[in-house]
Amino acid sequence: FVYWWWFVGKDVVTKLGYSNPRYAISKHVDIKSVYTGYRWKFHLSKIKWGRRYGIDKYTKILLLTGPILVSFMYAVTSPVIHIYFIKQIGPNILAVTNMLSVGLAAVVNSTVPNNRIKEIYRRNFITIVVVDVLCFCAFSILGMEYAAIRFIGFAVLDAVSTNLWVVIIKNSINRCISGDKLTDWDAFSKSCALYAGFVGGIIAFFCSDMFTDYIELCILGQCICNLTMGITDIKAFKRLEKQCST
Repeated sequence: FVYWWWFVGKDVVTKLGYSNPRYAISKHVDIKSVYTGYRWKFHLSKIKWGRRYGIDKYTKILLLTGPILVSFMYAVTSPVIHIYFIKQIGPNILAVTNMLSVGLAAVVNSTVPNNRIKEIYRRNFITIVVVDVLCFCAFSILGMEYAAIRFIGFAVLDAVSTNLWVVIIKNSINRCISGDKLTDWDAFSKSCALYAGFVGGIIAFFCSDMFTDYIELCILGQCICNLTMGITDIKAFKRLEKQCST
């Protein structure tokens, strides 16, 4: 015998976590199994899960591209840039940047558990990324003349916009995958970025003397990679929202 169960369609999709029951039913329920009236009769095997619990390959490529490029470029250029600018500031500036970075990051992270505030961050993700990228470029350019602006500006960015950027992207990924799949993805994405940083470190070790005369190009390279990561993460975020929104 084949056993069938009666379910109220809205109850099923609500339990599965969909925010728009009518759209979810029309998309995931086999139309041939629909019974006239307000109830849907279908075997459990007929539920079309699609990609609700996964991320497609193109989205994964988008998510990996930015961190790999940034990790590689920073590994190549950061030693030269750091030595160049650290000589231009005193310990007081470093103390201020540390206080700003830690204090603002604590405040921002304390707001994330609030669902209303988190939803505001999600709705304004693109704005957050654009502001972060533009400010990064601005502080990089102004920092050529005023090193203190570079250090303080980057401290604020890291604590606020960059912090929110990472939190929202991770939250979007967590909505799509969980458990072992999430653990595997985190390990894989981190390993890709680490390998890129390792290769960049090797290049910096052998070619750092060559880069000392091209500080402007090193800074430009960081700005371009940051911009690229912004573009790829925005595209990935949009795709994640479509694939895994609940």
